[in-house]
Amino acid sequence: MEEDYGNTFDSNATRYLKTIDQATKRMSVLVKALLMYARIGRDQKLIFTDLNRILSEVLSDLENLILNSNAKIISDPLPSMNVYEVEFRQLIQNLISNAIKFSKKGIDPEIRIRCEKEEDYCHFSVQDNGIGIDSKYVDRIFFIFQRLHLKEEYEGHGIGLAHCKKIIELHNGRIWVESDSEVGSNFHFIIPNLN
Repeated sequence: MEEDYGNTFDSNATRYLKTIDQATKRMSVLVKALLMYARIGRDQKLIFTDLNRILSEVLSDLENLILNSNAKIISDPLPSMNVYEVEFRQLIQNLISNAIKFSKKGIDPEIRIRCEKEEDYCHFSVQDNGIGIDSKYVDRIFFIFQRLHLKEEYEGHGIGLAHCKKIIELHNGRIWVESDSEVGSNFHFIIPNLN
């Protein structure tokens, strides 16, 4: 409409059209994210997977973000186990990119990935030195479309951690966070040894 009639609109009409266009684009992103959320685990099979390979691929995909933020990522050796590979990859990517996104101003992000293998399960943690999460919000962050910050402060739609929770539940596991604004956040998740 703006292309065809742009010269005939006054400044208010042009501003309204721009607002409508931006809202439409945001809604499109949200609908796509909601569809991705709904499709998690659909038609997938457990695959015995080297999780070190998954981490390496994620780090390669996030290379520009890591370099631009000067992030340092250290990981324990990760096991091979039965996982829903595509979803597990998304889980790791979401946790690492969030750790970088929610870093403290002027401080390089440091992310530590740990894994303790037990007889029946693996306990993973992704720890950062970021801004942390107020304790009154730690349960809320895993629900879809929950945001703790303004869009102007941090990009996003409040979907990533909801994806993480759904992925962990798909693996019959659980996820939680320990957080402190002084030291950052530590996201824990447990995945049983699935067959």
